[in-house]
Amino acid sequence: MRIGEKIYQTSGLMFGTNSNTYCLNTREGLVFIDAGFSEKQYRIMREQQKRDRLAGKELLDLFITHCHFDHAGNGWLFQQEGAKICMTKEDGEAAGTGSCVLLENLFERKFRRYRPDCIVKDGDAFDYGNVRLTVLAHPGHTKGTISVLAEIKNKKVLFTGDLFTLRPCTPMDELQAELGWNGSPDYDKDKETATLQRLMELPPLDMIAPGHGSIYLGDSRKLFEALCDAAERKLP
Repeated sequence: MRIGEKIYQTSGLMFGTNSNTYCLNTREGLVFIDAGFSEKQYRIMREQQKRDRLAGKELLDLFITHCHFDHAGNGWLFQQEGAKICMTKEDGEAAGTGSCVLLENLFERKFRRYRPDCIVKDGDAFDYGNVRLTVLAHPGHTKGTISVLAEIKNKKVLFTGDLFTLRPCTPMDELQAELGWNGSPDYDKDKETATLQRLMELPPLDMIAPGHGSIYLGDSRKLFEALCDAAERKLP
């Protein structure tokens, strides 16, 4: 489903799946953000590609925001199809070794291990002709969590994984931002707080696309302020 210039959502709540995945239709081929976790979800993603008339285009890269099963589980299928998997060193090691951080118990299935093809770090940039991506290190949710900033023409879109979700607005139409799940074995509250403060340094964004729930098209500064407020309320 096209959600912006060159941007498609290929799974998520509207498709009956647990997590969101996104596809960028670049001049050089298709680039995915997150992989989903089940083969059923993978089939839904591929079927959506056909509906979006993206079938047959080369799969280039898959950026995985973090190693939790619902975002990284299908990495092996993408790799099998020829995509290059891009992850941080920390979360890539978890995907390759079968760490408890993958949350196999929570999803009640075995993680199919794989090794990333490309280890990414903060500030790494990727140019696909008509789309430029920049990796932003945003640890806290996991040790190696990243966001991916896409620049398409004059638009800026941030893919945030599980940094936050949006709840339905109140009857007064007030923004309801909720911090991401904090039950990971490697969750770090201090790093999460620093990540949220770093978000405040970003320029205005045209779209924010999280790993669960709805995309956000409103004032990015307002959203990030709400998240920082939520983090402060969590502090002891």
